[in-house]
Amino acid sequence: MLRFLTFLALAFIVTHGFSLHANDIYVNNATGHDRNLGQSSDTADGLAGPVRTIGRAIELSRSGDRIFLAPTETPYRETVCLFGKNQSGDDFTAFTIEGNGAILDGSELLPIEVWSHAFGNTFRFQPTRFTHFQLFENGLPLKRVAVEPGAKMPPHLNEMEWCICNGFLYVCLENFKRPQDYRFTYSEKMTGMTIMQTNHVRINDLVVQGFQVDGISIVNNTKNVILDNVIVRGNGRNGLTVGASSTVYAGYSLFGDNNAAQIDMAERSELLLFLSDLKGFEYSAITPKSPQFAVSKKIVNNGGTLREIGTDGVEASEASEKPDIANLWGKLVPVSTAKQPSTTPTSTSTLTSVTQTIGNHLPEQESKQTSPDSSAIGNQTPPEPESSPLQSGDDDISEAPPVGDSDGTSPFDIDFGDTSF
Repeated sequence: MLRFLTFLALAFIVTHGFSLHANDIYVNNATGHDRNLGQSSDTADGLAGPVRTIGRAIELSRSGDRIFLAPTETPYRETVCLFGKNQSGDDFTAFTIEGNGAILDGSELLPIEVWSHAFGNTFRFQPTRFTHFQLFENGLPLKRVAVEPGAKMPPHLNEMEWCICNGFLYVCLENFKRPQDYRFTYSEKMTGMTIMQTNHVRINDLVVQGFQVDGISIVNNTKNVILDNVIVRGNGRNGLTVGASSTVYAGYSLFGDNNAAQIDMAERSELLLFLSDLKGFEYSAITPKSPQFAVSKKIVNNGGTLREIGTDGVEASEASEKPDIANLWGKLVPVSTAKQPSTTPTSTSTLTSVTQTIGNHLPEQESKQTSPDSSAIGNQTPPEPESSPLQSGDDDISEAPPVGDSDGTSPFDIDFGDTSF
């Protein structure tokens, strides 16, 4: 009889989706060590203390776990991949990364020795291994100028503008300045966060920036991913890519200054945008023949279901204003206000009311072109595939020599009992 009751209990757990694992794992890239177990945020706890990398925390994680990042002064310079059932949740508990305002950054310092003088105030270097590119000075992206396909010489560049022409990156400096007078960085790592073949994942309070390809890529039939209070900025291709048959909720978030598109949706993908904003990266267009460079695309929809919703029907006490796009390059949560990761479970609030308001379903192909830039959806050409050596109009430079060394409570919580579109 006891064995039978035990069997029934186990069957109930499996069929009702209760999490067998629900641990908290702590990461601190300043004081942690990857030999630790990540069971405590306090380094004084020895081996139970925080790990140093997000990658190690993912290795230690199981279904339904929560990973807490310490918002140190140093960005987390790594790529993150969530894959399969170990990095999934269930109807009751999401697999969660609590960023606490931390930054996931794919950029690296550009060595001074790679530069050579081209002419006037213009200097150049020859990048390699790049499918896309983004150039920063003192942590902010510089303005890129379009180049006609096949051009052998760069177009006119104003001060602190750059382009890629004939396999070289050219940048025009200020008068009497040299490359050593600046702190140039470039997009070195490939994709910031890849989420694939998972279900019920939540990313909260995180900045993702400076990657060659995409900031966040959600692909391969991934379901019920929540991006809550995130900023995705300054990446070489897309801010957010939503692959085929994947479903994503994004709320209180900013997507901006990504080179090709702020959001790219594949066929049969589903995206709900709630109180979020997007900003196209301003380019210099050299001729009317190159309208795609006038402003980088905001949303490219290749057959997905897109719906942007506001606060209609949501109680005023629960609704919040969307974040200010002018703060795109600010920090979500100042380090001084989040010294220790919160371990208090978040409570269900605004998005629950929102999903109830719309019946927890996106209408079938109803609002493909309802977006912050609806004229740009459905009529835009999607960005080139990752295999391209650089963005449109750039020459293949794969044979060039290498550059440098490579190697709190949220209002957007969801009741995971019913989150299907």
